[in-house]
Amino acid sequence: MWAKGIFPAGIKVFQGRDWVSFCLFGNAILRSAYSQYHGMGQDLSAGEPDQFALKFHPPTVVGTMGSAAACAKLLALDRPKCKNALAIAASYAGAPLANAATQTKPLHVGNAAKHGLEAACLASQGLQGNKQILDMESGIGAFYTDYSPQTLPTLQSYPWLLDQQDVAIKRFPAHLGTHWVADAASSVRRKLVESSDDLLPLDKIEKVILKVPEVKYVNRPSPASEHEARHSFQFVACSALLDGSIKFKRRYQVQP
Repeated sequence: MWAKGIFPAGIKVFQGRDWVSFCLFGNAILRSAYSQYHGMGQDLSAGEPDQFALKFHPPTVVGTMGSAAACAKLLALDRPKCKNALAIAASYAGAPLANAATQTKPLHVGNAAKHGLEAACLASQGLQGNKQILDMESGIGAFYTDYSPQTLPTLQSYPWLLDQQDVAIKRFPAHLGTHWVADAASSVRRKLVESSDDLLPLDKIEKVILKVPEVKYVNRPSPASEHEARHSFQFVACSALLDGSIKFKRRYQVQP
């Protein structure tokens, strides 16, 4: 989940080091990325995702915390400093969901990488924060309406999230949830046309019914921009059904 939050920060950690250290980067970045994935997954699983998503863009919270965890791993920080890195990162976390479907959204991933790295570096220099940041409602719990962290198991019986779940890969640049909508619409299209190049016979379609989550983030029946179209279940479904592909240029947004 969300590798783009760690790799820029990881590259920066190794920048200016000797060639041998850089050659070790591949192995180290994979291990630190694993730490980031797991840390973000733990953060998300501690709270109710639907409630989380109503106010904050999730990557600005879990991405920042995950990047801090990954950079702490790359910097070989000890346990107290790792805790401080996460505590510092929490003070950088969070951005309003309202900016997710705008040109500002890329700043979210950039800031997550930047602030995670900065938090780890500050911790390495001795800056301290609240070491209970992950356990408190007034800590990371402030970003959730239903936060219930669990006690971690021992290392011997520790379940790693990537051993229990797969990684979703986006096939086109839009909100991940729209990919399943596109798949469903594309499967319907294949039943209505003989070739992918054929025009869709609109006379065979009476109406299209979509079950869209009650979240303004993706419930956009009439997107006003390319960025909003990337976060519209309705637009992606119609685009896949009409064209057999997903395109976000303005001329595709205004076609009937």
